[in-house]
Amino acid sequence: MVKTRFLFLFNRALFSCLMVCSLVALAGCGVLRRSERADAEALLLAKGRLGPQASLVRTAGSFVAVYSDRETTGLYEVEIPASDHLPKAAPAAKLIDRIDMGPPLGSTFGEHAMIAHRDTVTVLYIARATEDKLILKVASHDAGAAAWTVDALEPAGNPVAILPAGPDHLDLFWAAGPLLRVTYPGAGSVDSLADPFTLADRAGTFGPGLYGGDALDTGTGQAPGERGVTVYDSISRALLLFRWNGFSYDKSQIDGAGPVHSSLLLSDGRLAVLSWNPLTRRLEVLVQGQIPSRTSKALVTVSEGTSTVALLPSVFATDQTSNNGSAASRTNDRIDRLLYLYDDARSAGGGRLQHELSLLAPGSGWGIRGYHKYVLQSGEDPIESFSALEDSGWLYVLVHQGDLKLLRWKLPA
Repeated sequence: MVKTRFLFLFNRALFSCLMVCSLVALAGCGVLRRSERADAEALLLAKGRLGPQASLVRTAGSFVAVYSDRETTGLYEVEIPASDHLPKAAPAAKLIDRIDMGPPLGSTFGEHAMIAHRDTVTVLYIARATEDKLILKVASHDAGAAAWTVDALEPAGNPVAILPAGPDHLDLFWAAGPLLRVTYPGAGSVDSLADPFTLADRAGTFGPGLYGGDALDTGTGQAPGERGVTVYDSISRALLLFRWNGFSYDKSQIDGAGPVHSSLLLSDGRLAVLSWNPLTRRLEVLVQGQIPSRTSKALVTVSEGTSTVALLPSVFATDQTSNNGSAASRTNDRIDRLLYLYDDARSAGGGRLQHELSLLAPGSGWGIRGYHKYVLQSGEDPIESFSALEDSGWLYVLVHQGDLKLLRWKLPA
């Protein structure tokens, strides 16, 4: 009994030490200045028996959230006007499509990928027409429009990702035995990128206009060719990288990353990946060197039960102005100047768990720069998923924790 209690206390002390050491390592010579609860605005969008996945994108005049409802078997969108504050009540949800024939629901219920490109919102999703027939669909509409244009793609499979492929085209990725890609709209051929392939968890995408902020389309600070997707293949047990070379997608592998991950293209062209390891409970950031086969790794923190992560660029006040004339510049060429968002499970005593949505953000205090931890939301319900973006110094997070809420919080300068 004494030995068991000693080991328990030792493990807890070791866990705490790892958290402190990881944050010190992440911030270089800085330290973890503080941990506090963030006072974020919150807007309730939906409640009830919702599907696990929800997505958020930014158009020129609004934020668009997409989610699924198990009770109605529908895929819905909510369009929230961009303003200085979130509205007191959410606008009415609009039905995109019925995506299942009814209970019992299929295992792929609610799976989708989403993008906003030149103010057109596009959703790639799977619908079950009969008990044994699935249809892969792509729906699109201009922001503010009432009707959606819906097309079907073949062969049917699981939606993976959407990337911009020019002013008026998109690259759609889905898994149907192999990993497939087609340029949409158009009658182009379907390319096989990996065969066989089985998707594990959600894909990561990187390129212009995919993180929020003022880059709503290509040509805003990054070349249109700098785009790609990261996907974890459960067959090869590897994180695969597909990066556009101007003519096709080059395939490579990022060693040391797991299924739960998020990708970010740094301003110097390197790729950063935030990944969580369930065996070691380590949240790590991997950065590809100028030679793609050389990847560096840094420990960010230690967390429990993490299901979703997001790696985002941060904004700092500087003496220079950015391209849009504001006094804020993106500093996304160093890993100790990025935003790390993740969900975590903490013991609340009595066998209960407290599930937290936490952000690690760079800040300063008393002349010492370091990382601050901010808890954006917490509760006893597990965090099913979240989708996040940064816009003009504000963090927007669509989080599914029991209910579906949109959070808005001013990032520290």
